Amino acid sequence: MRPRAATKRTFVGVSRVLITGAGGFLGSHLAERLLGEKYEVVGYDNFSSGDPRFLAKAAADERFEFVQAISSIVMLCRAQ
Repeated sequence: MRPRAATKRTFVGVSRVLITGAGGFLGSHLAERLLGEKYEVVGYDNFSSGDPRFLAKAAADERFEFVQAISSIVMLCRAQ
């Protein structure tokens, strides 16, 4: 059985992606990869275990935007 050749996957109709945990090892590498494929990337992290230094390369790209979470807990409220 022959191994299959790797195929490049694209997200049809998608030009902007959100990466949660962007300040971590995997998230930062994913951001760099997607930026290299010309996507706009929004990174989101609270740096509870990540490191801002991981985002140095992505932050240099104008298609990268970062949102820093102030808490790992998000509360959803509705008006009564």
